[in-house]
Amino acid sequence: MSGSKHVIGSDLAKVDAHVITPEEYEEIPEMTDANFDLGVWKIGDRPVSPGEGMAAFRQALRCGRSAGSGTKVSTTVHFDA
Repeated sequence: MSGSKHVIGSDLAKVDAHVITPEEYEEIPEMTDANFDLGVWKIGDRPVSPGEGMAAFRQALRCGRSAGSGTKVSTTVHFDA
């Protein structure tokens, strides 16, 4: 990787060393199904139905390589030095 490093102006070591206290956890609101029902499923910038969004989400989480088209041909190329 080339180029200069960006300075973000933060002490990440201090952030990493911070231990979250029980009081801080109390400040975080619990996420409920009602919160998620307020959201809008989108694929790219296109709004989609919750069913279509969930199907795309499940597809994205699948492990492994995607199925090939079956039309690929093995080739070999030789170049002069």
